[in-house]
Amino acid sequence: MTAFDIYLITRCDPLLSTSRVICIFSAIALVIACVVAFAASVDEMDEILTGVRKAIRYIILPMFIPSIFLQALMPSTKEAIAMVLIPAAINNEEIQRVPENALKLFNTQLEAWLEDVGIRGSEVDIAVE
Repeated sequence: MTAFDIYLITRCDPLLSTSRVICIFSAIALVIACVVAFAASVDEMDEILTGVRKAIRYIILPMFIPSIFLQALMPSTKEAIAMVLIPAAINNEEIQRVPENALKLFNTQLEAWLEDVGIRGSEVDIAVE
């Protein structure tokens, strides 16, 4: 993992926050544009509707739609770190050997403890079953 990869991962949360703010402001602007369009008088209706359509088409929707997609598709910093580190950890052979070594150590210590206590292995098998 390079320093640039780490930088990109840390930028996920600020991009999501910015996208959230743009989405909220765009939704508010869309509601205001619709209210203005419905509240306009009949005389001014054509001019206002033309302005509202242009505002929606060229300003509000180009900001609203990408911000919705960013909210839905962009991972948070924690999710991005998990996507990078979990596969690396799972595919690492040294990490996979740790449980095997830990199990051998546990079995050795258990056998030593059982011998100290005076319990034989056959008695343990019976007790477990």
